[in-house]
Amino acid sequence: MLDAEIADALSLLGGDGEPVTMSTLHGKINGRLERTSLAIVADEGESVSVEATVCVSSDWHWGNFLGYGGLLDHVRFAVDANDNSFYFGPM
Repeated sequence: MLDAEIADALSLLGGDGEPVTMSTLHGKINGRLERTSLAIVADEGESVSVEATVCVSSDWHWGNFLGYGGLLDHVRFAVDANDNSFYFGPM
């Protein structure tokens, strides 16, 4: 899910993607699935660009949420819970 402000800046809110209703911690959110290119920016090493399916909604104002299907399933990644690190690279 992309925050509404970012989705608007990327001109994704007015798209014609598939309508969906997402169940979230903040209740049900109506939105659309849109395809876009995203960059996962690295603090160290190389950033990764990936074509992703994102859910956008003018009602979503709780930040960005990375999901597995449509985004992270296109990237090799690992999470280190001990130091709250996220490691990633191209497939």
